[in-house]
Amino acid sequence: MKCSLLVRAGVLVTDSDSEPLRNAAVCIQEDRIIAIGPYHSLLQKYKPERECGGLTNLVMPGLINAHDHGRGPSALQMGIPDDHLESWILDLMRLPPVDAFNNTAFSALEQLESGITTTTNSFYQGSDYAETFEKTLSAYRQTGIRAGLILSTLDRSIVVELLESVKPTLPVALQGFVSQLLTQQSATDQTQYFELLKQYQQQLSDGRQWVLGGPVSVHWCSQSLLEQIWGATAELGLAIQTHLLESPYQKSSAQRRYGKSAVQFMDEAGLLTPNLSCAHCVHTTEEDIQRLSRAGVSVVHNAGSNLRLRNGVMPLPLMLEHGVNVALGLDSQTLNDDADMFQEMRLVSRLYPQGGPDSRQVFTMATINGARALGIDDQTGSLAVGKKADLLLIDTQKTKGSFLSTGTDIFDRIVLHTRPDAIAAVVVDGEVVLSNGRHCRMDKAAIGQKIAEQLELPLSKEQLSFNRQISAIKPYLQMSLNEADAYGTENSST
Repeated sequence: MKCSLLVRAGVLVTDSDSEPLRNAAVCIQEDRIIAIGPYHSLLQKYKPERECGGLTNLVMPGLINAHDHGRGPSALQMGIPDDHLESWILDLMRLPPVDAFNNTAFSALEQLESGITTTTNSFYQGSDYAETFEKTLSAYRQTGIRAGLILSTLDRSIVVELLESVKPTLPVALQGFVSQLLTQQSATDQTQYFELLKQYQQQLSDGRQWVLGGPVSVHWCSQSLLEQIWGATAELGLAIQTHLLESPYQKSSAQRRYGKSAVQFMDEAGLLTPNLSCAHCVHTTEEDIQRLSRAGVSVVHNAGSNLRLRNGVMPLPLMLEHGVNVALGLDSQTLNDDADMFQEMRLVSRLYPQGGPDSRQVFTMATINGARALGIDDQTGSLAVGKKADLLLIDTQKTKGSFLSTGTDIFDRIVLHTRPDAIAAVVVDGEVVLSNGRHCRMDKAAIGQKIAEQLELPLSKEQLSFNRQISAIKPYLQMSLNEADAYGTENSST
């Protein structure tokens, strides 16, 4: 029988529910797993064209980054300091331009180095939407990573809302600047958005990349637009992802807008559906969580990002208690700006003094739960016959301790003791895309150099003036948010 690749493992972890196999192998034909079992039996039966791995390797499912924005260099690396979310969003207007292809490719290659075989991109681009999306898609294709592109839109921009709120308090000169800025802010053309959603659903139906629908945030869309997105995605058979209750301001803003919590509003409007995943959900109450659970909604936990942007800590123990499907996401805001999913798993495992997840649960969040949140758990997220061949080979000699020690919990070893430098190989769709730290398709250093060269270009006088005025507005915005108690210290979710 044909076998294009046989991956040998000293220890094989197929999923979080099964016991690990010893001296086993995964047999792959093209992009699919066709057999799992004892190494010598599979070697004799399939006579593979190629073999990799060995007794010092642990083989496991590839990690899934269920919420991200595909940024190469982070905002901090480009001169935008971490801050409260709403102030930070305003500051993002000062970001220097970076070519979309290089930006996305660098991000994808960093994620592959961290063992991420499936990523996401919550994509929103106010201008040149289609052109920028094509560059983003091309970058994912060329790196070889599996990627869900969340085509997002809005019609109630948070930037517009915040600028309008502070405009009366500004000096006259800055008021004129804000008036000009508001006329330039425009949401994506909705007709174009739905046409693109349909076009790419058809175009990407059988490759490593696919599309999801998505409001940028529930808080940045009218009810009419939300209902249109839900209707279009139902017709096209697409999953949906949105940002939800990320910050204290979003919680209070929703209460002012709806007279109830954002989750209750969504529930009563019929917007809580099993094909929906919600990123962040930091400021959810137990009642909110019960509603999410009953509806089968998935939640994507972005622990590092939530800490960096001062949003708080998601009530994960309550989520687990009520049976919510929780996945993990990096949000392009990892603690060290390095796309390290193993570090994110360790953070989640250590963040909760009571009722927090054990290593097996965290592993589940980073694998099959992520696939379930994105609507692809029949394709990836675990190693099983018929599924896509997305997997990692870990060199156990480079981890802290040995995976093969008698009595050692295998999931503790994976979550608490593995670093990206222990990854021997990454396989996506049956293709070895990273081997011994080397990308097999693209030169990451060369792409990084192109980004660096672009960032070193001097800013124009117009851009410098624009940046100074954005910086001048920021204290007024912060004052307005403080008056609205958006930065209150109480976290209703704890």
